[in-house]
Amino acid sequence: MAKKVKVSVYGMNISENGVERVNLNNIYQERSLIQIFDEYIQNNLNRYDNDHNKENLFAFSQCETEQILDDQGRIQATVLSGVVKTGEYGISSELIDINTGDVYNKSIDQADIMPFGFCIIVPAGYVDTCIVVMQNLGQYSIKLSLQKKIQSIIRVVNNDLFVSLGPVMPRQYIQKYLREGILQKISMIRYEIPRDETERLGVNYGVEKTYEERIIHKPIGFLERKANVITEWMNGQRAATDIVQIDGYDYDNLKFVFKLGNIEKTINLDNVEKIVITEDISDRVAIIDGLPTFDTLKPVMIEIGRGYLQGIGMAHL
Repeated sequence: MAKKVKVSVYGMNISENGVERVNLNNIYQERSLIQIFDEYIQNNLNRYDNDHNKENLFAFSQCETEQILDDQGRIQATVLSGVVKTGEYGISSELIDINTGDVYNKSIDQADIMPFGFCIIVPAGYVDTCIVVMQNLGQYSIKLSLQKKIQSIIRVVNNDLFVSLGPVMPRQYIQKYLREGILQKISMIRYEIPRDETERLGVNYGVEKTYEERIIHKPIGFLERKANVITEWMNGQRAATDIVQIDGYDYDNLKFVFKLGNIEKTINLDNVEKIVITEDISDRVAIIDGLPTFDTLKPVMIEIGRGYLQGIGMAHL
């Protein structure tokens, strides 16, 4: 079974000296954010940056730009869509062919490279906020590495510019899912598993990528019975981890998975002011060799990005 393909949506702004936001359609010398990005990516396609501290490789492998027009042919927004290839090295491992059982050795100097789609949507006119949509695959995402690369590109243009990439979801949108959505799953994640439990499980203790997840499927009646507690969380009066309590299980992160129509969204309740909602788009894209094709991924990302722009008040899109 292929890993689920999801996208996360962020709002991005750029400020000078971390104070005054700049017009994204005129960042520097009449050049827009999309123009600056497109020029850089086209000149650096398939050139891998090696972050020796993070032991990570990063490259842009594809880039396209297009415009969103209204019924009269006027430009409503400019879109840059592309593919990032990235992966980590520094750990040796064994690769096993599940069909033949043959074992291959991966050295510390070899990186597992995976492609991830993304798109940036900048509305027309004087705007200081745009939408960035990033594809995830299973537990893998490009949020930190792409943000770092965006910052480095902008700093080349003007060293005083600072990129801010964060959640974009309005509270009203969250309340819509609490009110109208069907809660499919409750997920509780613990990132540090106690030593005695790892010993019983037979896994190494203290491994950074090892985490424990408990899932409650079809929690019928939960939202009604916990309505007051969830309201307190929305108002910042209690932590998300107080919403669901299980004896002997202290967890770090709580997620709700909702279904509304044909759309499935995962809401990470870690911080009400920093909520990032992830949408499962597995059934909306073509999958080849376990990976979504860019041709089917791009229009879905753009459609979702436009919906989020409407959610923050740019309804003309």
